[in-house]
Amino acid sequence: MTVRLKIAPFIVTLGTLGIIRGLTLIYSGGLPVAGLPRAFGFLGEGTLLGLPVVLYVLVACAILTHVLLDYTRLGRYAYAIGSNREAAVYAGIPVAFHLASVYAINGMFTGLAGMIEASRLMTGQPTAGQGYELQVIAAVVIGGGSLSGGEGSVLGTLIGAFIMGLLATAATCSASLLTCSKP
Repeated sequence: MTVRLKIAPFIVTLGTLGIIRGLTLIYSGGLPVAGLPRAFGFLGEGTLLGLPVVLYVLVACAILTHVLLDYTRLGRYAYAIGSNREAAVYAGIPVAFHLASVYAINGMFTGLAGMIEASRLMTGQPTAGQGYELQVIAAVVIGGGSLSGGEGSVLGTLIGAFIMGLLATAATCSASLLTCSKP
């Protein structure tokens, strides 16, 4: 829709999020999908050499994305398209192909994140992840990314996510201290 119909990516993302979330609720009847294999839980809760498996997945994805963005033609083109789409067209960059490629890679990472969330919960919760989209946007912006595109880095996004995690933890701790101090 973004490439062919020229609809703003932000609108397409939030619109399809609502549609898919609604279809998921209809399909599941609003009930969690249970009975996932025990081995699946290793992805979200397992440890390897004393460290969580999720940490290895995070590092691998961050390195892969960093290499892709900084050392490949696709990455250079993605930054160019994000900075100025019209200039990228005039520079001879096949914009539609590279945008579709970037969205496909992002879809792959989103699917992986969904698998990790399901493996941590050991159920397929149709309502899991509500509100994550705003936290992700905030993490990217805090890390130096631009909502209009063309700016940002993997390290900056990781730092933004770390800051968001710290803020969420601090808010949880503060709330529990307030409730604990009540008579």
